[in-house]
Amino acid sequence: MLLPKSPPQLVKLTMPGGATVVHSGDTVPFPGQAEEMHDLGADLALFPVNGRSAALAAQRVPGNFFLAEAIATATAAGIPAMLAYHYGMFDFNTVLRSLIEAQASEPRLPIFLLPAAVGVEYHLSAICSPTIS
Repeated sequence: MLLPKSPPQLVKLTMPGGATVVHSGDTVPFPGQAEEMHDLGADLALFPVNGRSAALAAQRVPGNFFLAEAIATATAAGIPAMLAYHYGMFDFNTVLRSLIEAQASEPRLPIFLLPAAVGVEYHLSAICSPTIS
């Protein structure tokens, strides 16, 4: 398992209207992560989903969540919505946007999932009814 170089840090933002957002920063799954996030009571998770590999780690490219790990973490933390980012940044280390979109369209997905996009404004209400404009 590849571990972050420094202790993981979570940022919790409380938005006008009372909605809360948790931002994990660059991270991989680690023991206690979902429980720590659960305690924050977030409505939306911002998770990096560009994956990782031993070959890239050997080149000092640690990577982040795989999409399934990010979804599982959000689900275990009781966070109902996730905005996936960090994909498509580098050809050598990415998750395809089409994979995120396909997963987001799955009717049994336990969370609301969106791929982040440049130039898109996201709205989140306190009861977690995300909208896009």
